[in-house]
Amino acid sequence: KKLVCGELTLDMLERTFHVNGNNVLLTNNEFNLMAYFMKNANRVISRDELAAKVWDIHFDTQTNYINVYISYLRKKIREHSEVEYLETVRKKGFRLNCNAD
Repeated sequence: KKLVCGELTLDMLERTFHVNGNNVLLTNNEFNLMAYFMKNANRVISRDELAAKVWDIHFDTQTNYINVYISYLRKKIREHSEVEYLETVRKKGFRLNCNAD
């Protein structure tokens, strides 16, 4: 099953991620995080939800653990796209914006 968001394409079966047609290598955690964002595109997702659904853990979400992975993904997307897909929504969480231009 392929999930598409603008220039982003994630293949759930082959576990591949493409930005603008370029293959982007993701670690397991990065892939799972990206998959969750793509399944919930355009919806604000809280840190608590990401921690529980992506890592199946409940920890102090004030740690920068999630931020680190978000920044990894942003950096990898930026290498092949000008669009800022991953948005930080102050005091609420993060959103994958598929309508970004």
